[in-house]
Amino acid sequence: MSCDDDDRLPCVEGLIAATFALMTCWADPGAQRGLLAKKIASNLLLLREHPHLSPRLKRVMANAQEHWVAIARSPAAASETAKPVLH
Repeated sequence: MSCDDDDRLPCVEGLIAATFALMTCWADPGAQRGLLAKKIASNLLLLREHPHLSPRLKRVMANAQEHWVAIARSPAAASETAKPVLH
């Protein structure tokens, strides 16, 4: 399925690519990991419910989404969210 086939749904490939890009940014020690973890969890939620993914891949996305929700809710992530980014 191409991204242009259904304008009402997020493009699966674009959503997966964006999620991997966010995960890469999250690995940067200077990143605002709390905010990134929330966005990663949000993207994974969209993927776990996307009708164009197989049931197996939806389960993988669901497991990953639960993991990233826990990361986003961790005390360390909450304290990082309030920090300004200085470059």
